[in-house]
Amino acid sequence: MCVNVKGILAVLERWFLRASILALFLLILSQAVLTSDGTRFFLCRVERFEGSPIKLERIARNQGQRLARDQGQDVSQPAALHEATGWITLRCIDQKTPEAVKVLVNGRAVTDFDYGDAVIMVHHGDLVEIDGSSNPQPLYFEVAETSPNVAKPARGTEVYINKSIESLGNVSVNPLRTR
Repeated sequence: MCVNVKGILAVLERWFLRASILALFLLILSQAVLTSDGTRFFLCRVERFEGSPIKLERIARNQGQRLARDQGQDVSQPAALHEATGWITLRCIDQKTPEAVKVLVNGRAVTDFDYGDAVIMVHHGDLVEIDGSSNPQPLYFEVAETSPNVAKPARGTEVYINKSIESLGNVSVNPLRTR
């Protein structure tokens, strides 16, 4: 009895190739299925233990109330709550954490991009600028998110920085609606 080793190896090679292609297809399919929040909740046990997202509007409202109280304004009425307060999330499109780039509000540095996105609290009429004058390379930034009451700068607004300070303009904030 002669065993054809080459024939056996060829058959095994074909089966391993088919199994590898099938495994790759299943991996891509499972990753695609996991992009859906509803499906991921049922397939991943850890999703059930995740907390609820932070309500940044509530944080902005509370900060506006504290600021108004510190400025001696009456905060007992909901309308007196600094209704012209909101938040803006800025993101660098080109890289995750740009070095030496600061966010300026009314000419004062309030945050940077050391930990990724920069979230700033703003009031109606504030001037928002991005200071990239110390950064050696040109970068693009965008307004990634805003609170619902921020009308300007609009979500998706982009600004190009090339060793300069560039303005996103003055903030336009609509009054928050209380329930």
